[in-house]
Amino acid sequence: MTRFITATALATVVATGAFAQSQVETQTIEKYFPNVNVETLTELQVTQLTTIAASGESVSEKRAQMRALLIDVNFEPMEPVDMEVTTGLTEFERSQINLYAPELDVSSLTENEIQRLQTAITSGDNAEIDKVANQIMAN
Repeated sequence: MTRFITATALATVVATGAFAQSQVETQTIEKYFPNVNVETLTELQVTQLTTIAASGESVSEKRAQMRALLIDVNFEPMEPVDMEVTTGLTEFERSQINLYAPELDVSSLTENEIQRLQTAITSGDNAEIDKVANQIMAN
């Protein structure tokens, strides 16, 4: 009887820790791909995805690596490939660029130009956003 109670208590502690960890992993993965059903992924896939998410890469690079991993394992993400994945720009960033430089074709921007624009937008300095956008258009 003592063994049964000890085993039950140990199983409860282990299961609770695994559940808490999977909740964190699920939230981490869903931050980048909200429509992915994490429950269908293997433990290895979840580990790989959370490792990518914790890396020092840019958000766009993380998304690209995670998407490649999901597609590579024959798992098709439910969200469509959109401009954000292609350019690395969020919808807000694209709207800010459109506000300051509506004629700028964001699909033709280099990674360096995207980073410069993102830095300017993140700073919140309207003059800096305008300056960077105009410099990019002048080139």
